[in-house]
Amino acid sequence: MSGDIRLVAEKGSKCATVHVVYGIKAPEKATGPIDAIDWGVTEVCTDSKGHKHGISLGEILEEFSEKNNATGKVRGKAHAKTRSLRKVNTKSKKAPRIARNNLGHKKQARRRERAQASVRTLSGQATKEVIYGKGNRTRARGKVPQDPTQRPRLLATEDLSHLRGKAKSKKMSRICSTWMRSENEGRMVVHTSIGGVDAKTVNAAYTSQMCPEPTWGYVSSDNRQGDKFHWRNSYWDCNRQGDADHVAATNLKSRLTDRQISVFTAYTEVKVIQNERFRSRKESRVGARIVLQGITDNGVQGACVEDGATAHGRTPSKPRRRKPVVEGGNVFDATDSQSPEHTVCTGETQRLESENKRIPRNA
Repeated sequence: MSGDIRLVAEKGSKCATVHVVYGIKAPEKATGPIDAIDWGVTEVCTDSKGHKHGISLGEILEEFSEKNNATGKVRGKAHAKTRSLRKVNTKSKKAPRIARNNLGHKKQARRRERAQASVRTLSGQATKEVIYGKGNRTRARGKVPQDPTQRPRLLATEDLSHLRGKAKSKKMSRICSTWMRSENEGRMVVHTSIGGVDAKTVNAAYTSQMCPEPTWGYVSSDNRQGDKFHWRNSYWDCNRQGDADHVAATNLKSRLTDRQISVFTAYTEVKVIQNERFRSRKESRVGARIVLQGITDNGVQGACVEDGATAHGRTPSKPRRRKPVVEGGNVFDATDSQSPEHTVCTGETQRLESENKRIPRNA
């Protein structure tokens, strides 16, 4: 060991850390396909190919969270007991004894250290799998020669620095508070540098709530239910289904070449851009506007595109058949004789009037 050495003693601890600076060999530039990852809570991350890395992360965080929650409830009762005893008798010996035997921090600290060590190890393994591949990373007996074609030349990651505030539930808040985002990002920075991978942070707004087809841009919270993604669009039936994290990683990959949405674009502006793309997509199908049609026979409410166009091509315009009208014992077809003016979905919308031929009522 030679050169500049830094010795750091941690405050309140008997441990010391030695920092040594040494040179490393410049890595060979990665030439593999472009990839993207979506950070998770149940797993460390999911790449754009659909592979999940560090799948036991959720179990570790949930176990640690539940134990801390149960311990906190018991400690709360003990705190309340000591406060009530001190109010009655300030010189009570029982209150200090309860605090000494039940309100310590050593066990909690050891439990937290074990959980953090497990998460740190799992995060490192998952990061190496993303950068080097499962069979192409550091082994116990040495290092496997790195193949540049197996490492992504460009990796898209989501920006997590702006995530603040409460989660949707208390349980999720406890789990997210123990989620070591900085650890994941730190490991990714280290291994992208060692592996010669160019990492780029992109905007992650609505990536798990929109179809992976970037030009469609339909955004809705109904598209995602937990870890499942189901594209629900009232205008045409795409019926795309899959894993929500995989969909998010695919959308993150497409954001690399998106010139309108940068990493600094506000999430409200992102939604406006995506909605505008979806509207343009509908109009570009036939080069016309959308005509509201109310509720169709299949129960879908919304609109149809002029000239009867759908996501799968053009379909002939067909008026909705109405219920027959019974008058004076005679049955009339409302579609043939009494239907009001119909809007025909053509390039130039025309109004067609029926001949209004009625059979006179019986006297």
